[in-house]
Amino acid sequence: MTAGPVVHAFTDSDSALLHAAESWDSDGVVLRVLAILRDLAGHAAQRAGASGTATARLTLSSGPNQVACGLASSRASSAQIVFSAVEQHTATGRAGVLLDAAAEGGAGLVRAAAALLADCYQNFGVVEAEQLTLDWRVNLPAWGHRVRSAVSAWAQAVGVETVGSVTAPEM
Repeated sequence: MTAGPVVHAFTDSDSALLHAAESWDSDGVVLRVLAILRDLAGHAAQRAGASGTATARLTLSSGPNQVACGLASSRASSAQIVFSAVEQHTATGRAGVLLDAAAEGGAGLVRAAAALLADCYQNFGVVEAEQLTLDWRVNLPAWGHRVRSAVSAWAQAVGVETVGSVTAPEM
């Protein structure tokens, strides 16, 4: 877990992450980080018997000989809009993770993912991933309309508090 997950957004199979506009879809990045952290923390806690804290590292890389990328969102329309102030070839974030809390897949997972993404997103001139809050909540209006309902259902199922509503006007 110390090495942390590496999200390679430049692979052909992950074309949803890297768009023609040289950007990463923020919803896609956040969803993948949530899934990866849950799986890694679950493996560490259940299979390896690890407990306590670990350091996770996230690296977004556009790949060799590729252009720098920004962060984009489709929450206001069907088009991707780049919102980051800076484009990067590589951006890395680190955060402490409470393994048992993240493995449960609820608020502890949201807190760990929010901290990890905030550290990574600062490389792009963005304070945090607005889809998740550092106080363990999911910010529904910040999600794109394509995934907002599914994220809301997931948050409700695992007992994570939400901000806003599924039908809230776009921010």
